[in-house]
Amino acid sequence: MCWEIDYKFFAEQQKKAQEARIKQEQRAGVIDRLLTEANEQGEKTEEAPVKEVAPAK
Repeated sequence: MCWEIDYKFFAEQQKKAQEARIKQEQRAGVIDRLLTEANEQGEKTEEAPVKEVAPAK
């Protein structure tokens, strides 16, 4: 009887840990995609530098 309770507890903990890993991997994928998009946008703006003219004092 005690072994069954321990096994249930262990199985529940494993399931929670697996769900947490899946969520973490999904978040990492979203963050990676957003960083990639941001870097691509940054590269596009660097290709055409804008010359700024400041008045002399």
